Amino acid sequence: MDFFPALVMKIRRVPYAEVIGYWIEFEYRDRKDFRKHIETHFSKKDIRLITGHHDYRDDLANARRWVMLWSYRRFISWFDHAKWWEAILNEKDVQKLSVIHAPHWEFLSSGTVKALDIAITVEEGKWSGAESYPKDDGAIVRMESKKMKTNLKSKIKSKKHSTIVVVNADGGKELTVIDGVHRTVRTCLYYFVRNKADPKEISQRTYLGITPDPIHHSSKQWSVVDSFFESA
Repeated sequence: MDFFPALVMKIRRVPYAEVIGYWIEFEYRDRKDFRKHIETHFSKKDIRLITGHHDYRDDLANARRWVMLWSYRRFISWFDHAKWWEAILNEKDVQKLSVIHAPHWEFLSSGTVKALDIAITVEEGKWSGAESYPKDDGAIVRMESKKMKTNLKSKIKSKKHSTIVVVNADGGKELTVIDGVHRTVRTCLYYFVRNKADPKEISQRTYLGITPDPIHHSSKQWSVVDSFFESA
C-alpha cells in the first residue's frame, strides 16, 4: 500500500502527463528564462503543445511536452515512476514542506532546506556564516531574499489558480517541493512569519507524487539542478 501523509487530502489520481502539462504551461507563462529557452530550442509546433489544448490521451504530445520540460528541468526523470495525485495541503502540511536542494536554499535554511526556515531567514535578513559564503553565491542569496519580499501580498492573494508539484518517498514523512519553491516560501513568510492572515485559510493545491525511492536532501543528489539556479 502506498504511504500517503495523513494530513494531506487526496482529490483524485492523475497521470504524470497531466502533471507535466500543468508544470510546463505554468513555467512557460510565468518564467521569462524558461520561455526564452523553449523558444530558442524548439519549434512553433512544439510551443503550441504548451499553449494550446492538452489532450492527455495523445501519447506523442505527452512525450514531447516531457522532452521540452526535461531539457530545462532534467531531474523530472527521477519521478517518472511515481504515482501521482491531485491533493490539497493544509497549514500543518505547508509548515513541514522541504524544498528541492540548491546551495542558496541550503544556506538560507541553515541546512534544513525547510521552506519555513528559509522564510524566517529571509524576513530577518541575516544568517550565520555569511562571511564565509562565496561572493557570487552570496549575490544569489540576496537576490532570492529580495524576490521573496517583493509584492508579497499581491502574489499570495493572487486569484490566479496555482498548483505546486511535491514528491514524497513511499514510507517517508517528508514532502519535498520540486516546482513552486518561491510560492511555498512566500506562503510561509506571509502566514507563519508575518502572521498576516489565519493559517487555517491556507488551502494549497498540489500535484503529489509518491515515489519508492528515498529523497536525500544533499548537494550530491541535487547537483544536477545547480546550473538552473545559477541563472534563475
